[in-house]
Amino acid sequence: MNTPNDHDPIKGKKHFMRRGDFLPKGHFAVSASPFNGVKLELALIFIVGLILWLVSEQLFPHRMEAFLMLIGYSLLAAGWIILRVRNIVKQLSDQVES
Repeated sequence: MNTPNDHDPIKGKKHFMRRGDFLPKGHFAVSASPFNGVKLELALIFIVGLILWLVSEQLFPHRMEAFLMLIGYSLLAAGWIILRVRNIVKQLSDQVES
């Protein structure tokens, strides 16, 4: 099934973007990246961290507790992102080698 994004509506032919091609006005294309999932997770981690920071005074009466909670969350989030990126890079390098 053809969708408006993968065929030329005038000629009815599929076309692929090449370097230097221009899109008609109103079209937007981004090449797929294996890191798109990581970008989404990073945005989610950022939003959750922002919410934790905003409610930290209500959750923890002492500033040191709030600080330690935010540091702990930051370290866990950074570790998660590092592991995800390393796994993707490993998968990509395995694909290139084979």
